[in-house]
Amino acid sequence: MKTLLVSSALLLSALSMAQVPNVTKFRLTAGYGWSGNFDDKNGNSVTVQGPVLSLEYPLVSAFRFDSALGVSWFGGGRLRSGGDADADVWRFTALARTEIPGTGFFAKGGLGYSVLKGRGNVGDDKGAILQLGVEIPIAKGYAQRVVPQIDVYYVAGKSGLSGFVIGLTGSF
Repeated sequence: MKTLLVSSALLLSALSMAQVPNVTKFRLTAGYGWSGNFDDKNGNSVTVQGPVLSLEYPLVSAFRFDSALGVSWFGGGRLRSGGDADADVWRFTALARTEIPGTGFFAKGGLGYSVLKGRGNVGDDKGAILQLGVEIPIAKGYAQRVVPQIDVYYVAGKSGLSGFVIGLTGSF
């Protein structure tokens, strides 16, 4: 009986994935991010800026809606020296996204937890985050296996954990 239930659930999941294009796929994003301003150990107002890499693992899909677990790394201070702070920011999120009717765009939101690991004059921080954004397909119908999109989102949380990200996303 257990095998039948598990098999049925897997079959229903596969059918829902097959019927909904560009949904419930692994998603890899490479982009650039900016954090909110915060004070370093010397009391100076700084911001973290640098490359962002993220991966989303698909969970459930139904009726133009899908959910995923995401992890991202934000490497502040990696691309330039100077005014930006040196820190790594890790974000772990539970995400949901849906197509905005009539636009071809996707709205995305999520809740999660973020950890900032500072280097030099930047201290460590951690806390809850809220992520809100939009995904814009670059070429609709282009390569059914890899769907390129522009991903723009805002992360709300403590100042060093908050910020904006813009990236190029591929769905696999």
